[in-house]
Amino acid sequence: MVYTKSFVIHSFDNLRHADQYIKNKEKISKAQQHADYLKSALTYVENAEKTNGQEMLSGHLIGNLADSYNEMLATQMLAYMEKGKDLNFDDQGHLIPFEYQDLQKITGRGSPQLAHHLIQSFSPDDPLTPEEVHEIGRKTVMELTGGDYQFVIATHLDQDHLHNHIIFNHVSSLDGSAFRWQKGTAKQYADISDKIASRYGAKIIEPGMRSSHQ
Repeated sequence: MVYTKSFVIHSFDNLRHADQYIKNKEKISKAQQHADYLKSALTYVENAEKTNGQEMLSGHLIGNLADSYNEMLATQMLAYMEKGKDLNFDDQGHLIPFEYQDLQKITGRGSPQLAHHLIQSFSPDDPLTPEEVHEIGRKTVMELTGGDYQFVIATHLDQDHLHNHIIFNHVSSLDGSAFRWQKGTAKQYADISDKIASRYGAKIIEPGMRSSHQ
């Protein structure tokens, strides 16, 4: 029903860049807006309350959207510490403070997975409001992850078609377990997206329409 795409974020720099990109106010703000609204993004509550045509940005298990990058890293750091991985102690047996650079050393082995970046693009002909598209994205990622993983979602309004960018943490906030992205997960994501979008009346996007999603 909608065009879906997914990426694995392997580095801290890419995670930071993706987090900043999807929050770009030029992409998530409608043309008509109050000047004072630019001071901060209105965070949706978990059930995605409508903003009456303002910024399409919300999160899940995120205390402060402006600091979502650090909050996701903190979740990963806590998970590694709870597992006792690469903890260092001084001569007196005191735990040496664990820093983000230590986490980077740990996740730098092999091909680390820090987060997942999902995209949902909708047809320009869809009779959907930005609020509905945003809600579709929230319901999709909640079902895909079970609601145990932090995520940030932004509905971009700068193209002729509405599209969601979703970044969710690779590590669960519930028990520190890693999200298992397997061979069939991309199809599972697409199927969930189709199922939910169809309830809102979304149209099928043909391959030739899959041009820009940024």
